[in-house]
Amino acid sequence: MCSLDKVAIIYNEILQEDTQILEYLYSRGLLLKTINYFTLGAAGNLKKLQKKLYENNLDGEELNIIKNNKEYFFCGATIPLVNMGNQTVNISARTLFAKAKYINLPKIPISTLFAADKIQNRYAYRPVLHSNDYAFICEGQFDTIIMHQRGLFTLGILGVNNITLDMIYQLNLFDHIILLLDNDSPGEKATKVLGGYIRHYCPDVHLYKAKLPNRYNDITDYFKNGGQVKDIIKSIEKYCPPKNQMRKKKVIQKEATRCKFIESLTNDISIYDYLKYTFPNMEFVEHENRVKLKCPLPNHNDTVGSFTIYLDSNTYYCFGCGSSRTLTDLVKGMNDYKGDEAVATILKWRSIHEGSSAI
Repeated sequence: MCSLDKVAIIYNEILQEDTQILEYLYSRGLLLKTINYFTLGAAGNLKKLQKKLYENNLDGEELNIIKNNKEYFFCGATIPLVNMGNQTVNISARTLFAKAKYINLPKIPISTLFAADKIQNRYAYRPVLHSNDYAFICEGQFDTIIMHQRGLFTLGILGVNNITLDMIYQLNLFDHIILLLDNDSPGEKATKVLGGYIRHYCPDVHLYKAKLPNRYNDITDYFKNGGQVKDIIKSIEKYCPPKNQMRKKKVIQKEATRCKFIESLTNDISIYDYLKYTFPNMEFVEHENRVKLKCPLPNHNDTVGSFTIYLDSNTYYCFGCGSSRTLTDLVKGMNDYKGDEAVATILKWRSIHEGSSAI
C-alpha cells in the first residue's frame, strides 16, 4: 500500500466523525456504502489529521505536500484518484468554503478523463483506459460517482476548459457517447463545445445528449429530488453540434495541436541542466529523483528553497508560488515570453551548450 493510499484511508476514517462533511455527501445523494466504496474522506480537521499521520508513522514526499499545503485541510470532501495499478496517485477535493470548487494535490496534474469504476476488487475514481459500449459524460466528480451508484457508466470532466486533445482521443474507445452536462447556460455551451470536439476527432463515435427537466440544475439535483434512470434513458437523442461551432473549435484545436507540437521540441531538454547553466551560483540540493532550489521566477522572492524539479518526469513545481509544468513554462515565466519565444530561447541555449544543430 502506497503512502497516498494510507492517507486516503485516514481521510475516510476522519470522515466517519465529521458530521458536516458527511451531511454534505448525503445531500449529494451518496449512500454510505458508495462513500466507503470510493474511500471518500474529510480533510477539515488539521489536529485530527496530524494525530492520525503520527499514529500511522507516515512520511514521504506526498505527505510533506499535504502537511505544507495548509488550505487543503479546510477544503471539505476528499476523493482519491487511482491508477490502473490500483494505487492512489492523487487526492482531489470538493471545497466547501474556499473560492476554488475543486483542488488537487499539486504533484500530479489532472489531465485525463476519469470514471467511477471497479478495479481489482476496489471501487475507485480512476483514469479511463479500457473500452466500453457506451459512456455518459458529466461535469464534476460527484455527478460521476452518483451515476455509477445508479448503474450507469460515466466519465467525469472537471470543466470543459480543462479538456485536452488527448482526453478527446480517449473517447474513441467507446461506441456511443451521451453528453449529460449541467442544466444551465454554461452547461449548454459546454455541450456544444465538447460535442464539436467529439464530432471532429471521434468520427466513428455515435454522439447523443440527454436532457434533464428544466427545474433541475444537474444530475445530482435530479436524483436527489426523485428522478429516475428510465427518464434519462428516454430523453437521449441523437446530437449533432452546429456547424459553425465545429468550425470554430477546429481552428482552436489546430492552434492547440500546433502549440503542443512546438512545445514538444523541448521535452528532452533537462530543466535541471538548463537551470544549472543559467544560475551557476545557485545552490541545488539533490535527492534520489528530485532537486530542490530557490525559485528562479522573478515574481517570487523565495528564501526557503520551495522549488522542486522532478527528474523522472522532467517537470517542476514551486510550493511557494504554485508555478509548475515544463521547461517551456518555466522560461516563459522567467522572461515574460510567449510560447514560441520561450521555445526559441531554449533551442538556442541547447545549440550553444550541447552542440545541437536544432536551429
